[in-house]
Amino acid sequence: MKIVLTGSNGQLGKALLSSVSNLSLDVPVHLIPLTRKELDLTDSLACKNTILRLAPDWIINAGAYTAVKKAECERDLAIQINGEAPRAFAEALIETGGDILQISTDAVFSGQQAFPYETFQTRDPIGSYGKSKAIGEQALEELLDNTQQYNILRTSWLIGAEGNNFATSIINRLNQNSEVPINVVSDQVGCPTSAISLSNIIWKSIEYKYKYKSLPRILHWCDAGAASWYDVALAVQ
Repeated sequence: MKIVLTGSNGQLGKALLSSVSNLSLDVPVHLIPLTRKELDLTDSLACKNTILRLAPDWIINAGAYTAVKKAECERDLAIQINGEAPRAFAEALIETGGDILQISTDAVFSGQQAFPYETFQTRDPIGSYGKSKAIGEQALEELLDNTQQYNILRTSWLIGAEGNNFATSIINRLNQNSEVPINVVSDQVGCPTSAISLSNIIWKSIEYKYKYKSLPRILHWCDAGAASWYDVALAVQ
């Protein structure tokens, strides 16, 4: 089985690389990790041609524009990476066959609901980041709706030991100057998710679809429990 992994230098990409041995299949696995230098997700033509050339059995699209606040000023860039790259991948898969697992986010919802979102609920993003990820989801649905070639896995508040995330940002600021107070909001609550646990779910999802030839089109996964950003900051200080 040939698997292309985008965003292999990101926190989820690194977790997937370190846990690929957990993938248990009765066929050999050839993982092709692609960094930003090797595949520029802002280049739709390159995205399509790369998949046409490699013809993978799976694409794990872990590469993404994730700067939530900056996305408000860089909307076009966010859409190129989060919206148009998945479309290009889907266009290639129509020709080559194979599947894509699109890593998405709870930000495709407004966040106003006080209980967990269901996979069937209508997307209603309120920020540019969430809107760009919703565009990517919609592209897969539009192009691959009549096939079993795509699955969308939404997660929330991803935190890994490496890469840029809220926890590592707090740790870096404390390492720079632990005497300077850090103000953190306590009224934003979500479900922090370990990059390691998410990577294991990704491998299990691929295993399941390989074995049973089917997998729900949309999946939601996060670690158990809930916390505010203030809680996370206290936990890592």
